[in-house]
Amino acid sequence: MKVFRFFSYTSFACLLFVSLLSSNFLVAQSLSSPFGFVRSRQKSMTIPFKLVNNLVIIPVFINGSDTLHFILDTGVQSTLLTHLSGKDSIALSHLRKIQIKGLGAGMETEAYHSHSNKIQIGDALCPKADVLILTKDIFMLSTKLGTTVHGLIGYDVFKSFVVEIDYDSKQLTLHNPAKYKRHKQKGVALPLSIENSKPYLKTQIVQDDSSVVEVKLVVDTGASHSLSLEKTPNSLIKLPKQTIESYLGRGVSGDIRGKIGRIANLQIADFQFLDLPVSYPDEEYIKNVVGVAQRHGNLGAEVLRRFHILFDYANQEMIVKPSKKFKEPFNYNMSGIDVGTPIPGLPYYVIADISAHSPAEVAGLQKDDQILYINGRNVADYTLNDIIELFQSKVGKKITLTVMRETKTVKATLVLKRPI
Repeated sequence: MKVFRFFSYTSFACLLFVSLLSSNFLVAQSLSSPFGFVRSRQKSMTIPFKLVNNLVIIPVFINGSDTLHFILDTGVQSTLLTHLSGKDSIALSHLRKIQIKGLGAGMETEAYHSHSNKIQIGDALCPKADVLILTKDIFMLSTKLGTTVHGLIGYDVFKSFVVEIDYDSKQLTLHNPAKYKRHKQKGVALPLSIENSKPYLKTQIVQDDSSVVEVKLVVDTGASHSLSLEKTPNSLIKLPKQTIESYLGRGVSGDIRGKIGRIANLQIADFQFLDLPVSYPDEEYIKNVVGVAQRHGNLGAEVLRRFHILFDYANQEMIVKPSKKFKEPFNYNMSGIDVGTPIPGLPYYVIADISAHSPAEVAGLQKDDQILYINGRNVADYTLNDIIELFQSKVGKKITLTVMRETKTVKATLVLKRPI
């Protein structure tokens, strides 16, 4: 058996995105074996996770590697390795080159498929797992999130356990399905359908023209936004009257652009979410997505984080209880600044993009400005997630930024304004 050792990739892309949109990968059916606990009688296991921009990041080990950090994503089938830093290396076997497609305007993306890998998460072990390895770091997850992210993991975990996500305490619990006492769980059980390794939820929305539409949504823990709706010629989905053009993200097949607007209501069982911001990808960016004709979009983690959730794929249901964050308002970036960090883990923040006519543009800020101080405090006091939350905090809030522009220091004050 020939074994290849992967080291850090050379990055050819430097695109940042506002929300992470999961991709559909056109590869053969996964051959991964199920996860199981190292001790067969173990009932459950709880591990802490990082919550960054609504995304759950967990420690993962592949073939005895050092600790890797993966986003727990219900939207992916095979484990996807997106990036390795200069100090990382992983031994992978049985490699073959493949082409994958997904959201985005571009063509297929080159990757490698590796099977029979050992993946471990705490006491949970998958002895034979498929892994896809991107040859280029097209997502730039570490740059966008400000913390090291090596990839995405999803279906292999969710098919093997009853998965409990406590967003309030930032704890992930994996339950042995054979020992899981379903009847003891409190909350509202929502029926799911598991199709092509993804969970789908049927619910309804009320659009801004008061029309009610039944929708089928991918439940997507790997999407940081609240809701994305796919407007196709045969659907009843309509654009709101008030929208803004936006760069929505980066899919496996390239950039994703579209519009942001608000709907009147999202109804999930007896839970209602009013005045909800929604992403509407332009049709050309979703043409490569498998099954787009049978779905209307995806339900993202800006909604999911407002619940304590159990995913039970075996019984095709999701049990939800409102969390402490349930009643928080749904805000969107009110500064017009898309900020990232070229060196994840260090307080080095750069303005990657500025929306036209936004408070940031009015204040005179520019793309590529390096942020030095925020409201007089050194940026070393902030994480990237802190800055993202600040830009979404409150209409009318004044924020003073001191930035380095080439060799000059520039000070600007902007006032947060709701764009939609």
